[in-house]
Amino acid sequence: MSETNDENQWAPQWGESSVPEGAGPAADATGHSANGGATGGGADAVSLEEQLRNEIRQLNDRWLRSEAEMDNLRRRTRRELEENAKFANQRLLVDLMEVVDNLQRALGAANQTAEGSLVAGVQMVAVQFEDVLKRHGCERVPTVGQTFDPNVHEAIQMVACESPAGSIVQEVRSGYRLHDRLIRPAQVVVAAGG
Repeated sequence: MSETNDENQWAPQWGESSVPEGAGPAADATGHSANGGATGGGADAVSLEEQLRNEIRQLNDRWLRSEAEMDNLRRRTRRELEENAKFANQRLLVDLMEVVDNLQRALGAANQTAEGSLVAGVQMVAVQFEDVLKRHGCERVPTVGQTFDPNVHEAIQMVACESPAGSIVQEVRSGYRLHDRLIRPAQVVVAAGG
């Protein structure tokens, strides 16, 4: 009986390997065996490597998105600055328009009563104001003879006359555009037709 006990003593027990330690393929310092397989926690090493790659991809993606957002912000800021610079003088020009209006009124009154030299002088000043406005991108909205456009004209009266219906027969107050923006609509009298 002692013989069978000795045999069982050398038989592998449940969960034990029958290969003695160190008898398998040799492992190097990286944890990989000589035949290319991972030793020990191979699945852990692969999942850690995959996690790091995923994190690198995510960080790279975030970085690229941030760069794109910064480029968009730069372009938007540049466009806004150009727009602000383009219309920076709007308030000044609106104030100058009142002066031009008064000159036009004075010119109209002077035509009826005063001598020619006064009329010519006031007319020269009015033309000079118009030129200054044009140099700064501010132009008068065309009125008399044009078809009424509610985008640039403000009708203050309709009159029955021989002109075609909807055409402008008189300008009461000039309208102005600064570049492509309307800064003051023209007040006009429109033909009712008939």
